[in-house]
Amino acid sequence: MSGQWPGFRPASDSGSIKSGNLQNDNDDASYPGPDLALIAELLENIDRNPLAQEAHMLLMQHYAMCGWHDEAKQKAYEVLEIDRTDKEAQKYLEGHEAENRKGKAKPAKNDIKSKGKHGEARNFLLHTAQAPIWHPSLFPILSPVASLQELENGYLDLLESARLCLGEMKLLKDLKGPDCEDQISDLAALAKGQVSSVVRVKPLAGVKAVTETIVADSKDGGQNGLNVAVKDLEELSRWLRNSGDSAESSDKGKSRSTGNDNQEGVREALLKRVKALKALLPNNLQPLPDSAMMHAEHEFLHRKYVNDETMTFDAVSDIPRSLFWTSEEGYAWDMEELARAITSGKGVMRNPLSKQMFTRADIKAIIQHPLGKGLQALGVEQSKLKRGVRPQTIDGLDALAKVLLVDMTEDGKPSHLAVEAFVSYLETLPSDEQQAIDDLKVAAKDSHTGMAFDMTIGEAVKDVQGNRVCSHKAGDFLAQAVVYLR
Repeated sequence: MSGQWPGFRPASDSGSIKSGNLQNDNDDASYPGPDLALIAELLENIDRNPLAQEAHMLLMQHYAMCGWHDEAKQKAYEVLEIDRTDKEAQKYLEGHEAENRKGKAKPAKNDIKSKGKHGEARNFLLHTAQAPIWHPSLFPILSPVASLQELENGYLDLLESARLCLGEMKLLKDLKGPDCEDQISDLAALAKGQVSSVVRVKPLAGVKAVTETIVADSKDGGQNGLNVAVKDLEELSRWLRNSGDSAESSDKGKSRSTGNDNQEGVREALLKRVKALKALLPNNLQPLPDSAMMHAEHEFLHRKYVNDETMTFDAVSDIPRSLFWTSEEGYAWDMEELARAITSGKGVMRNPLSKQMFTRADIKAIIQHPLGKGLQALGVEQSKLKRGVRPQTIDGLDALAKVLLVDMTEDGKPSHLAVEAFVSYLETLPSDEQQAIDDLKVAAKDSHTGMAFDMTIGEAVKDVQGNRVCSHKAGDFLAQAVVYLR
């Protein structure tokens, strides 16, 4: 919100003696008292983020408004250290220096020649007229409920104050006062609750600065770099939404976009940011921006997934960042649950919910996740099992599958005889090959329904032997297993 800086006062003119009492600059009625709660909050924000330019700027403005020009001057220099092009800080320092020069050049009104009581009083006045050095202490953090209530009350007070100021500004305009159109429009927007259209949005960090922070924080672990990337995307999302609200409030004549359109626009902007981050990151950190986008969709874009709950019936929205992962099919997973499910399935990379095999990209993401690294050994074990089946055994499986598929008899005798013969043959095999037949899982689907088979070769043979599965279904599976083994 545009406005004029409070007037600057040289130390020599800032106080006067009335009835034997000394009054300094801060005791003057023209300066309002300091808002200690605001100052404490701003100092706390600066402590958390020393480069928070907006907090430094607000603190500088508040110090100047209260007449604490030494502290305001120091804050102005700190703002210029962050951004040397900041015009408000430069304007404040220029005005302060000009006022100081004016105060030094101004001759004293009363030439006190004696060094007695009057001279001592004048020196004491000059000393006490300086702005006091204030060392604020941070207030204790309130409870979330109290903080929310305080924020709500402060917001209502802001609207009421804006309405009162707006009326006074209009009266001032009617009296042919100074031009204050900008202030009136800003106060009118504040009175209507359109705060984002008046308050300047915090500028975004540059892509290069963000990537340098990601690289530095990733030295201690990829999770720290991932958190930096997610925070960057969250700040960009907030900045885009605030900018969109300001544009809508300042241009009511145009048709407003729907919430879905705005959400899609934010998502497209985040994808562009991800692409820019990947272009500046080294090869070993290339997956981080994509993972950050995955968490952004989950945490603040509120993406809809195929499943609303995990396998243990927990809400998908409650999955913490360290455990969350989503597959290309659109399923959201708790990685602890998924790792246990794949382990119980002997390492077969199959979606436990859809029964479909994971894609190659999903498998790579699973085994690269900290909770999925142990699953790679199970995949190697399945590969070894595949190599442990001899060609003669594969031919036997092929013959058995053909019999099961063509058997149309009522009693199914040909199928039973073929199964018994193959089981007898298995008893003659070495123990390692028998284990390979019992434990090897195959990525196969039912030719009629398209549903994935969830069994090993040994389980299929035992099921058809015990009449627990249709012989044609078992033959369909074994025929695909033969193709897989060959």
